[in-house]
Amino acid sequence: ACITAGSTNQAAPTTPIIMHPLSPISDSNNGFDKSATTDGLMSNSWSSSTLNVAHGGCLTADDLERLREMVSYFCLSCLVPHAELQIQQLTELISNKKGMSRSFLSATKRWFGSNKPGVPNTPLPTVSYTTDSTELQLRRLGDLCFMFGAYSLAFTAYHAAKRDFNADGAWLYYAGALEMAALSLFMQPTDPTKKAHDYAEESIMTYLNSCRMPQFATRATLFSAECLRGRGLYGEAAKQLIRMTSEDSDLRSALLLE
Repeated sequence: ACITAGSTNQAAPTTPIIMHPLSPISDSNNGFDKSATTDGLMSNSWSSSTLNVAHGGCLTADDLERLREMVSYFCLSCLVPHAELQIQQLTELISNKKGMSRSFLSATKRWFGSNKPGVPNTPLPTVSYTTDSTELQLRRLGDLCFMFGAYSLAFTAYHAAKRDFNADGAWLYYAGALEMAALSLFMQPTDPTKKAHDYAEESIMTYLNSCRMPQFATRATLFSAECLRGRGLYGEAAKQLIRMTSEDSDLRSALLLE
């Protein structure tokens, strides 16, 4: 009876907690057990039965061949024709909607309003588009072409969309179209690197100065730096990464400097 009572009051052993190195909690208060090892953490987190599961082990060679045929049939007979139909319909829809009224409206805004992003002491206009607007349909056309590797057609759509967004003063949409236009140029085998670099630079500066969205500017910088690195322009890539360092985020600045 004494043994039973003693075992009932005995506290259960606690599992050591491994804190993330970037955690704001200090090591002195987090209960960190320095004796814990990676092997111990693995044994406490996952059982050996979970680690040794072989998924798809019951599939035969015939099953794998049928899966390949099914995926190939789906892509060639369903997915690609559907995407081609969507691209054709969007092209016809945009061609029918874009007419003299759009050209007249754009010309009027160029005469009576500024169409330069980042004009000092100018409040940012709130521009919103409906889902069936010509501008967003044009952007969707570019996205479809980009996803299926038609980068030349994608650049044409993004270039036309960014002109419309610029005329409307929709700087967030404008910066996004510029960013995708730059990526479309970078993805082409014989791309004009200088033009793509200029588009990426303008996109980053628009995100920073006009939109006040450093997180989007960071994303565009990472994309552009990777594209420049692939072209062997390591100096230009380093300049873009260093420019995004600031006192707003020490962690982001440290990662970019690294």
